[in-house]
Amino acid sequence: MSIKKINKKSIIFPELVPFVIPDFEKHNQEIVPKVLSFTNKSSQEWFNEFVTAVESKIGKEFYPIVRMSDGEYQFLLGDVPPIYHSDIVSFAKSSFMHFLRRLKKTKDFKAATLPGVSSGTYTKDEISDVMRQYGKWMKSLSEKGVIALHLTYSKKSFQDKFHYHLKRWFTNNNIVINKDNYYPFYFVYALLRGESRKRIFKNNRVLVIHSAEDDKREKIKKSLQNEGVSKVDWLKISSSRSLFDQIDVNKYVGQVDLVLLGAGVGKPNIMVQLEKLKVPCIDAGFVFEVWAEDENKWKRPFMVKDSDWDLDKIKFL
Repeated sequence: MSIKKINKKSIIFPELVPFVIPDFEKHNQEIVPKVLSFTNKSSQEWFNEFVTAVESKIGKEFYPIVRMSDGEYQFLLGDVPPIYHSDIVSFAKSSFMHFLRRLKKTKDFKAATLPGVSSGTYTKDEISDVMRQYGKWMKSLSEKGVIALHLTYSKKSFQDKFHYHLKRWFTNNNIVINKDNYYPFYFVYALLRGESRKRIFKNNRVLVIHSAEDDKREKIKKSLQNEGVSKVDWLKISSSRSLFDQIDVNKYVGQVDLVLLGAGVGKPNIMVQLEKLKVPCIDAGFVFEVWAEDENKWKRPFMVKDSDWDLDKIKFL
């Protein structure tokens, strides 16, 4: 089985390399995806460089890691039209659905990580008002850390229609993406779920910034304790309005080694407020849902490492 034909318009970086991550090679039993890159190095070497970079900054340096995939792309770019690959029927259906959505003339944004788990609810006016600031936040974060972009081609690629428009958005906001600040989206999941997680969790003090409460919060904290972290602090933010949250992290200065963040599309607003902590700040996203409920690991790629792989349970292929 092969990946679908790649539309040249979506190739926004110079190289296209096979996408294989250590500890997650069973993900490639049916197909080996490809990912956009600035260099022709192997993705395995690239991933190991990423892990080393994060580990070297734990407890020492502000290093924001911001993931962006279709949810963030839709928030920034709106409902862009589909791009043609090789299946005219699929393209026609997608184009028709895009046309129907345009007829509704709504630009409000509402998205969820899972049913009932919001990643953001904002009106079109709120989005318009904050967009310039959003670009400034992302520019600042790109200059101090990592923008982990979903630029992967697989059997069910769903975000490649945004690539060209995303590149233009970066240019319009004076954001430079290069080999030093770009890593693939799924490297973050693999870092937190593969064997490399031991290098960033073991004996370190973690601050979690998330909206979870009560039993879900306790399950997440317990999962992190099981990973060997020495301490878990918790700072609660809103579940769907983090784009406007103002937080106070002064009491955590010098008291944490690593921050794990779950803030949906509002993440840049939260992330820029964490610089004074001088530690890596990782946008963990869906991984929180796995820490809260282990069965969720079968629902997304790079949540299940090779030693736990069970093809009969996988729900994302």
